Amino acid sequence: MRTGLITADKLASRVAEIGKDLVCIDLRERAPLPKVPGSVWFDLHDGFAQHRPDRGLDYDLPSPKELAGTLSRAGATLDSEIVLADDAGNRRATRAYWLLRYYGHCGPVSVLDGGLFAYFGSDRPTAADFANPEPGDYPIPTTTDESIRATPTEILQGIEEDRVVICDVRTAEEYQGEFALSGRGGHLPKAQHVPWQDCLNPDGTFRSNQALEQVLRPFISEGHQAITYCQGGIRASLTWFALHVLLGRPSKLYAASWEEWAQRPELPVELAG
Repeated sequence: MRTGLITADKLASRVAEIGKDLVCIDLRERAPLPKVPGSVWFDLHDGFAQHRPDRGLDYDLPSPKELAGTLSRAGATLDSEIVLADDAGNRRATRAYWLLRYYGHCGPVSVLDGGLFAYFGSDRPTAADFANPEPGDYPIPTTTDESIRATPTEILQGIEEDRVVICDVRTAEEYQGEFALSGRGGHLPKAQHVPWQDCLNPDGTFRSNQALEQVLRPFISEGHQAITYCQGGIRASLTWFALHVLLGRPSKLYAASWEEWAQRPELPVELAG
């Protein structure tokens, strides 16, 4: 088993543990039938990426209290083993994975490789309804792991000192400045472009480590740290996961990403061509 991932077959073999020793969080935007038995459902915006209209942010980090409230409703404790699953190419699951690590969750965390399509694609146990667990008392985090989070100040310093490689994982149109979802179009200075989907096989599972090293070669440079970003830190979390967790290359996620950068006129922007 690859670090940070759980296969559909392995999850199916552990269905009896879900809701007891194992918490399975379904992060689909909508929750149609079927369900993984014992799993609980949360929208990404309910504790994992918050709407902040007053700040022009659609995918802001939850506060420690918001995250703790969500995990309490999931029935999780600080030491719970948590499996994260979605139907969006793993990008919601990897965002939640990054967030749990950032806020210091102590128990094992894994992403369902290939997502829920992989699980439901064969004759595995399913349920008609989500679980309604007894609420837990997840403690409000008091520390964060800043070694996996990048800030604009750090990005600019890293570029100036040639210590970072900037990974833009958005569409080509976003990177080139032809399409903008917030504020200005363009990309971060010196950013190189490799779309997040390039980390995945056609069936939605992660590519082998050998293949990932080839795909992500522009971001693997001795003496440089990779910083991934996208529009709101969702797509970029998947590339961060591939670099940091699967390949073991210490990397950072710029969680606020372009939706913050584009709104700050003092931050420089480049256009392709």
